Amino acid sequence: MTNPRESAPSEQIYHSDDTITITNKVVEIGSVTYALAHITSLRTGRVSPDRFGIGLVGFIIGLLVGVLVYFGLQMVFGEADFLLLVIPFVGIIGFVYAAMSQKDRYRLLIHLASGETDSVVSGDVVYIQYLHDHLHKALLEFY
Repeated sequence: MTNPRESAPSEQIYHSDDTITITNKVVEIGSVTYALAHITSLRTGRVSPDRFGIGLVGFIIGLLVGVLVYFGLQMVFGEADFLLLVIPFVGIIGFVYAAMSQKDRYRLLIHLASGETDSVVSGDVVYIQYLHDHLHKALLEFY
């Protein structure tokens, strides 16, 4: 089945994929359609995750794993006080791993007369910038 936008001769398509379609008249994001006439401005932004919260979860899991490792090493080496250092060490490794595994997400914000909306959110900054550039081009040619 063909896209009805492709057959309209007065409508120029700047970008089209599974998520978003940008033409010289409208922007379709999922099931929501914005008329270019109602878009007042757009910008990109970065959303940083809560690295401390997930790091804390990683620390707690690391502590639990550290306790298991401690008892396993105690069976091999016997009673040794230095083995107690394994527990916080594994906890710290869990914190760092969990916190660093969280990646920033990027968004394209469309400002309408009625307010601002987070239209597209992606982990790919190049994709967000690409959409911004094409939508900006469509807006410039519209006005």
